[in-house]
Amino acid sequence: MIRFRYRAEPTRRGPPPSTPAGAGVQLRPFVPIRVFGPNVQFVSFRYAVVDTGSAETIFPADSVSLIKASLLPIASRSLVWRGSPYPIRFAKVELEISTTQEVWRWSATVGFTSAPIPFPLLGLSGFLEYFDACFLGEDKFLELTTNRAFAGATRSIP
Repeated sequence: MIRFRYRAEPTRRGPPPSTPAGAGVQLRPFVPIRVFGPNVQFVSFRYAVVDTGSAETIFPADSVSLIKASLLPIASRSLVWRGSPYPIRFAKVELEISTTQEVWRWSATVGFTSAPIPFPLLGLSGFLEYFDACFLGEDKFLELTTNRAFAGATRSIP
């Protein structure tokens, strides 16, 4: 099991009105993640939000050229962001999450979009399908445990 403490959402406008009085910040289940291309190039994201409402795992479009991944010749889908549709193109990549004690790495087909999303979305396909997730709201932790669908590698860090 890997545990991630909820993190304050980086925002320039302050917390939304739905945040409890006196909280000061809005906490979200962010996970740092690396996306690897076929030749070991990678891009790291300090904040990627685990989103049970997202059908896909989605990263910014400029990541594709940084990791030198090839987009698949499959029909793209669309992401509607703030009322406007943006195309999603897909590529096969390696994803990696880690803590100071463990590293988990697996292959996944994920989407890339030019939509101005503030954080990558770790959705059902490509991410949550491989994990059992427990959102500990009161304690402000996300616990992830690999499930039977996870065919990646795990290693302990000494």
